[in-house]
Amino acid sequence: MNAVSIPGSEEFEVLSPSCIEIVQVVNSINVRRWILNEQSIIVELHGFADASELAYGAVIYVESINSYGDSEVKLLISKSRVEPLKFVTIPRLELCAAVLLSKLMRRFLRALKVENPADLISRGMDPVKLQLCELWWSPSFLLQPEMTKCRDSSIETNDLYIRELKSNPSDLLSRGLKVESLQHHEEWWNGPSVLQSDELPETVCER
Repeated sequence: MNAVSIPGSEEFEVLSPSCIEIVQVVNSINVRRWILNEQSIIVELHGFADASELAYGAVIYVESINSYGDSEVKLLISKSRVEPLKFVTIPRLELCAAVLLSKLMRRFLRALKVENPADLISRGMDPVKLQLCELWWSPSFLLQPEMTKCRDSSIETNDLYIRELKSNPSDLLSRGLKVESLQHHEEWWNGPSVLQSDELPETVCER
């Protein structure tokens, strides 16, 4: 039998060892199933969204507080998407990230069948996002399809809190991170340290 030469097989042979190592690292990552604090009486959801030229994504953390005031923050869910093939501006990608965050938050709350959640939607803000925050409920701005989707999928009767944070864990989704670094990345698994603070900087976007 004659040997069959597959175009590009040489490159695959070079890349395959590194791919195997990545899979092995992924298999070694342990994710906790129980993420709440023992005897928790307050549960808050903290969401972050970010976008770049490569991708955009959203991540949600759950913070549980017990009767003694002890709090614990753990990663709940995240999702990312690559940038569309068609050119899209960064501000519009930021809106796509906000829509993705809103959908994730709503989907999770529906799964829990929670009627009055103590949720807290927070996002690391830059000047562009802060400008969008000021226009969040403006009629002309809501004509944008992405903002209409975000408004429709937002949690009803709750204010939107915008946090200006120096560290945004969703940056890891939009800009990427090696698996080896992700395994021991404290901020990714337990959220930014500012979530442990009693007083968080915030700007409330009124409807």
